[in-house]
Amino acid sequence: MPFIDAYLGIDLGTTSVKATLIDRDWGVLQQRRIEYSSYQIKPMWIEQDPWEWWSAACRAIREVIGLAQIDAKLIKAVSVSGQAPSLLGVDPEGQPLGRAMIWMDRRSEDACRMLASTVGESAVRAVSGNRIDPYYMLPKLLWEMNHAHDKYRKTARYLQANGWIVFQLTGQYSMDVSHAALTQLYHIHRGEWEASLMKELGIDGSKLPNVYDCTEVVGGISRRAAELFGLTEGTPVIAGAIDGAAAPLGLKLYQAHQSFEMSGQSSGIGMILDQPVSHPNLALLRHCVDDKWILKGSMSASGGSLRWFRDHVDEAPGHPEMYGEYEKLAAAVPPGSNGLLYLPYLAGERAPLWDSYAKGVFFGLHYQTGRADMVRAIMEGTAYGLKSILGELEKVNLCVTDLYGTGGGYLNQEWSQIKADILEKEIQVAFGDIETASLGSSYLALMAVTGLKASQLPGVSITRTYRPNEQNQRRYRGYYAMFKSLYENNKDMFRNLSLVGEMN
Repeated sequence: MPFIDAYLGIDLGTTSVKATLIDRDWGVLQQRRIEYSSYQIKPMWIEQDPWEWWSAACRAIREVIGLAQIDAKLIKAVSVSGQAPSLLGVDPEGQPLGRAMIWMDRRSEDACRMLASTVGESAVRAVSGNRIDPYYMLPKLLWEMNHAHDKYRKTARYLQANGWIVFQLTGQYSMDVSHAALTQLYHIHRGEWEASLMKELGIDGSKLPNVYDCTEVVGGISRRAAELFGLTEGTPVIAGAIDGAAAPLGLKLYQAHQSFEMSGQSSGIGMILDQPVSHPNLALLRHCVDDKWILKGSMSASGGSLRWFRDHVDEAPGHPEMYGEYEKLAAAVPPGSNGLLYLPYLAGERAPLWDSYAKGVFFGLHYQTGRADMVRAIMEGTAYGLKSILGELEKVNLCVTDLYGTGGGYLNQEWSQIKADILEKEIQVAFGDIETASLGSSYLALMAVTGLKASQLPGVSITRTYRPNEQNQRRYRGYYAMFKSLYENNKDMFRNLSLVGEMN
């Protein structure tokens, strides 16, 4: 076994946990990815089991150590990033009080309406920099207070997904500052829990954990965790960050006006800023380094749409090789998918629509429509959604020039070219098959215990560049206009369809 210092980064994503080991020179030693399930209880209720998170994390940690062929005791620090925001209540012994509501859960529309009518949109925005929406933790918490009060009463602490893994590793409750900023209960300018807002809403502030900087040590690896993985007891565990901040760090992006597109279950375009900028149709995130901010628009079901097609249309769940077949199918279909449009709203939509009731649609089906047309239409529909986010950034004079791409979606070359053509932007893909959120998390672990800074990172490693095709650009402009009209002309119908479904 090689005798080198190693640093472990874990990212608890929407569909899987990823683990990355790096050395002191920022080099990747090994990565591992383990999937888990989501549970859609009702159309807008989406939960995950924290014990499945932990089980998958345990397996990923063991396997990444085994694949790297190192002594686990050489791991000098661990950091955890994760999907955000979620709502997981634990009892005084730290046991989960049921499944967690994840960011995709949109059951709290009634809580949002109550919040808007009592506290007001402007007051919430003044605290958090963001709009009122079920995506954020506060409406989820208010829903639980109103509809599952016994669960709320029994909760000792509310944790985020990464905070649950940190607790399992250390026995300490925590929330990193990037996650805290998405709760809408943490004042992003004063850097503290907003006591007056909690008092007005009747929220018990003792149920919220202490907030840590992203590179701050929460505690040491417990004896139980040390025995599970062969780690040294007391090894520092770092607070970590949201995946939307860890991924750009993994891309080595931390300077103002650098832009990136994360492509996974959800996809989104973000720009790094020196100062926080509030936008009604985008989300303001805290970067994990150097007091930077990220203004980002994220969709809900981009890669998730292709996974839905695999699982429910092709009936091939758990078969990742299908994605390679989809790339070949899409490449055989001309731009425009033979007149087929797809709205990627399988879980409502976040930016820029913020519409819990939006639905997925295939529009333009005819007798000649085939499976390949549907696959390409999914890829194009998600790219149209990204184009609408790009337009929102441009409305506030934040013009994307260099766009870096990362995530599993960029393993698909046809999909990547579709994005370049529709966005009309050159996309530089970094690392290829290296998962950047867990890589960014491992960077945080290294920085926390060595004192190294993000500015000491080597430059971005570009593995492939996609340049827009001028002929395709012109063609896609017409389809994009129809894509926008298709939603606008049907948004009232989507809401009516949801409300009728709730009554049945």
